Amino acid sequence: MNALYPHGYAYDVNDWIMPPFNTHDLVYGPDSLIALGCQWQFDVGDMVWKKFAVWPASGFGAVDQYGDWDLEYPGTKAFQLPPWIVPHFSP
Repeated sequence: MNALYPHGYAYDVNDWIMPPFNTHDLVYGPDSLIALGCQWQFDVGDMVWKKFAVWPASGFGAVDQYGDWDLEYPGTKAFQLPPWIVPHFSP
């Protein structure tokens, strides 16, 4: 590999010759592979920090060829802006 690319190599747009949604893509959707967005939040009941899923969240979904993305898993919490960030976005 070093003989072909002595200065290193990075992918560029010309390396991606296959169109999207081909047979080599992972099936990503509500009934298949899906990612979670997580956030550390303070659990007042246990008085400790815990990692909670914050996405996917019901009410923020869309529909595409893989299904209805308006879903959430049990235990999903609302995303919380840290208190020191809120004044930055206040009018």
